[in-house]
Amino acid sequence: MSKPANVDFAYYGNVGLSCACIYFLTATAGILSVIVWGNVENASDGDYYSALGILVVIFLIIPVGVLVRAAMKYATWKTWATKRGWQEPPPEERAWKQGKS
Repeated sequence: MSKPANVDFAYYGNVGLSCACIYFLTATAGILSVIVWGNVENASDGDYYSALGILVVIFLIIPVGVLVRAAMKYATWKTWATKRGWQEPPPEERAWKQGKS
């Protein structure tokens, strides 16, 4: 069983948000560079668009799906815990702190 903090975005704080933004900006820039400078002359249209589709799925759609699934898991757990009297602390208290595991 995993602890709820593993799927709580507030646990990762600004560091997690920064990492996610950098990842998605880099992945989008990489895919756009393939679109702009891709070697279309040597590949058939089907091969080019298949490869582009696979890149988009692997680097953008799957990570977004993982993040959405994590948010849904935390929301489900939070609803369950709230019904049992748990009160959510502010994001600053839930955030990961250096040296704490």
